Amino acid sequence: MNLHNLYIHNIDFHYHAGQERQQGTTLRDYIEHAELTGRIVLGVTDHLERYIGQPPSAPMNVQLYEQSVQGLLDYRGDVDALRGSYPSLHIAFGPEIHAGPRIDLSSLPGEVAQASDYFLVGLPAVEESPQADTEAKLAQLAAMARMRERVGKPLFVVHPFRSSVNRRLVKGNVEPWVTNMPPRPALDFAHEELDRFFGFDVLALARACAELEIPIEINGGTDGRIRSLNLPAPLQMLWAAYRIFVDLGVGLVPGSDQHAFHRPPDRRDGGRSIPFDAFDALGI
Repeated sequence: MNLHNLYIHNIDFHYHAGQERQQGTTLRDYIEHAELTGRIVLGVTDHLERYIGQPPSAPMNVQLYEQSVQGLLDYRGDVDALRGSYPSLHIAFGPEIHAGPRIDLSSLPGEVAQASDYFLVGLPAVEESPQADTEAKLAQLAAMARMRERVGKPLFVVHPFRSSVNRRLVKGNVEPWVTNMPPRPALDFAHEELDRFFGFDVLALARACAELEIPIEINGGTDGRIRSLNLPAPLQMLWAAYRIFVDLGVGLVPGSDQHAFHRPPDRRDGGRSIPFDAFDALGI
């Protein structure tokens, strides 16, 4: 397979197709949708706590796989069985691990590591103070580096700014200073402005990722949540934060974070995109 001359929208390492498949769809539907929407390098994922560890608080509507290591292996097996039907796709398999007590990074079962090509790992969100939030994120990065060394598989930070966007824009009241912030296409935000908005030391996190050689994701779900509020400045702040990481040599991973989509005739009204314009804004 020729993987040269790819566009950003051809690469998606965060494509959910497991336990959370929408009702009435199959894994084949998801893979077909990925192909039809321009994916070429496809990272198929699912939340690992839907199989092992402490289950999520939100119950699943339909349990497609057993909540066990074997269930994850069965999901991986189903993905592998479809590879031959889609020769244009380069498919990888990587579980997503949320931050918190549900999954212990230090004791990941060997069968899970063996069945995985890579891992998506979230960072904790501590609202107590910016310092506490920063320290918790840095500790998680160190744990990720130890896990990578132990299991021998690559990993990246999944949606590193998701909790901040949720707190600032989605799950709380939008503060007037955010609403009134004018657009800044040049991304000329001071570090202090970014730290205030995101609630942690962005530069410290970027330096740690650079030192530990841990990439971060540019996430379509986070991008979409900001866009839904019609405020350009917060999206530009997100890009400015990404640029700090880029300037320090941290790798970027494109991911749509897609969970569901609409089938014909309403396909144009469903799914998530890889934030290709973020890469454009960063000069990549």
